[in-house]
Amino acid sequence: ALARAEEARDMERVATIRLNLGVFHVQRGEYARCLEHLEQSLRLFEAMGARKHLATARCNHGYVQLKLGLLEQARRTLRQAVDETREVGRRSGEALALLLLALVDARQGHGERARHGIENARRIYLEVGQQRDAGDALLDLAQVELELGQPGPAREALDRAAEELDLDALPDLAARELALRARLAVWQPDASAMEGLDRALDLARSLDSADLKWECHAAALDLARSLGLADLAAEHANAAAKIQLGMARGLPPEAKAAFWQDSRRQEIRDMSADQVTTMRPSPAAAI
Repeated sequence: ALARAEEARDMERVATIRLNLGVFHVQRGEYARCLEHLEQSLRLFEAMGARKHLATARCNHGYVQLKLGLLEQARRTLRQAVDETREVGRRSGEALALLLLALVDARQGHGERARHGIENARRIYLEVGQQRDAGDALLDLAQVELELGQPGPAREALDRAAEELDLDALPDLAARELALRARLAVWQPDASAMEGLDRALDLARSLDSADLKWECHAAALDLARSLGLADLAAEHANAAAKIQLGMARGLPPEAKAAFWQDSRRQEIRDMSADQVTTMRPSPAAAI
């Protein structure tokens, strides 16, 4: 389809296909290919002045920059996305950009600002009737609270999400919720949470979501370690390390450096026996 659109010089279709391909590749954890498609899509939409499509592409680009750890770039991209979504009246897009900005704030240690941004995004989602996205934002809030070391508020956010969402009908959110509950269980080690993680991993595999699989393995690693299950922890460390190596493959130098600066990824890389002996990139290769 992309080749036909390019041959026909249908630039709007080319840009849209590249945007969709970017989403496809990020789902598979292929960040280098995702960046390539999103950046080309952005350039084409900008050249055409296609403002609505441009705002969507900008949000997606900011999301990928956030995932890679390019936090200042993500902040600039997402602030621009907020302005663009407001200009074209796309309130759901504005909510997404505000939510992602809140996650940038959380990564940079601005906890209260992150909470406020998530609640603002939830308010807009609820006003436009997007209950699923409003519930998903509660999962983001739970994740932020866990990263800030606040298990009580994290549990409250998870309980609110479970009340608002029909998780049986939403396998991607169900997997996230189970993984987050397993991370919560680390505070009071509970072996039964591992059963939930097994189900979450099954869901993540069925969706072929690299990010969800990584989240599940990382949560399982933490839980296994808290329960003193060293072999199981190593198994999940190896699985998570393999996924994140695939995510980093082919990235431009700046993006690759930011990706490996993440302390969680570093910890998993260092815990992985396979990666230490055979797969870990040299310091020069990592940047």
